[in-house]
Amino acid sequence: MHLTHEFKDGLKPQKNNKKAETYLSLNALSFALFVLMKTNHLAREFCNELGYKILLEFLENECLTNAQIAYNIVGCLWILSYHDKSHIFFEDYGRAVIEKVSKILDYFSWEKLVRIMLMLFDNLKENAVCQEHLSDIDCLSLVIKLQNRHWVDEDINKLLEKLFEFLETNQKVFSSIDKLRNQVKRGQLRWGPCHTEKFWQENFILFDNSDGLQLIKDIVVICLGEGSNDRTKAVACFDLGEFARFFPNGKQVLDTYNVKQKMAQLMQSKNVTSEVKKEAITCYQKLLMNSWSSTDFKGSQL
Repeated sequence: MHLTHEFKDGLKPQKNNKKAETYLSLNALSFALFVLMKTNHLAREFCNELGYKILLEFLENECLTNAQIAYNIVGCLWILSYHDKSHIFFEDYGRAVIEKVSKILDYFSWEKLVRIMLMLFDNLKENAVCQEHLSDIDCLSLVIKLQNRHWVDEDINKLLEKLFEFLETNQKVFSSIDKLRNQVKRGQLRWGPCHTEKFWQENFILFDNSDGLQLIKDIVVICLGEGSNDRTKAVACFDLGEFARFFPNGKQVLDTYNVKQKMAQLMQSKNVTSEVKKEAITCYQKLLMNSWSSTDFKGSQL
């Protein structure tokens, strides 16, 4: 049975029909998906490239504009998370499923949607790769933020407490230099615990060896390279600025890689986002300053 193909066809109006009512509404389609996922062998049919593509299309579009569709699709993902075969989908850094799911909270705070999202994260938290994704979205801060809200559904409070205990216990792992190294190796940096002032203040000494300095070089070469996306470039600029700020002779180390010139190029580039330019300006100013205090810069205007 080619179930995924049937649903793919359902996303489009039939060529011979002119009215929108003649094809499945996306709301009905997402609900049908959710219902079918509750049958194990049908859920397994969606553990393939086409099935994942259908779910991603929803995540990137309708899930950000329709709360009911978002609930249906996150529900599908929650069910799929019980199938080991689907874990490669959640682990894939290119698809960034966990990040895209978390983005839904920027648009909706419907209790049943929050609950099923937390249930999904709870299912995935023991997976080592998914732990990195949860760290990348700074899930601990997200959980704390949600804990500060009033929830009628007691299950939400219990899930938040459970996730908080797990994430807090593993916080050192999530913010470790090894995690930074793994991100750099992939060429994909994301804002999170190992890209903060606190991380560099506490860990700068760990870069005082050949491996640590090689990591700094890799940030310059890999993460500021032409193939990197704008978010990676922005985070790399921040990291290099913090390295210059805290590491003894950090500015001199970065001079050997022409970082100042690279920041100037990013500042003038028409092909990068405003976020990249902002971080490049900040990094450039850090490289110019003889001494540094966090309060010196936080009040300045870019």
